Amino acid sequence: MKLCLKLGQFIDEARRSGVVQFLIVDGSFVTAKEMPEDIDVIVVVPTQHDFSSPLSPDAYNVLSGKRVRARFGFDAFVAPDTGRTFQYWIEFFTQVKGRPELRKGILKVVP
Repeated sequence: MKLCLKLGQFIDEARRSGVVQFLIVDGSFVTAKEMPEDIDVIVVVPTQHDFSSPLSPDAYNVLSGKRVRARFGFDAFVAPDTGRTFQYWIEFFTQVKGRPELRKGILKVVP
């Protein structure tokens, strides 16, 4: 499956970057669909990550949403491991479309 290969490559790059604490994976990839079509990912960095410091090429490849979209076809969102941004994306990713009373599972991956 093409998505599995791309996700594996992304996880390897996240590991090499040295800045990713863990990934939260969502999209049809984590559903019961026989042929999932997409992956959405929250790239979680440590709370103390300095977003103003220059990035190595490896870090840029996993922290730039545009770069991730161009290389892997994923929608990627970056968040520190605590705080409002992280909580916002968790709430957003666990929503069930059209069913606000329900929550769905997501996948945590530690590279």
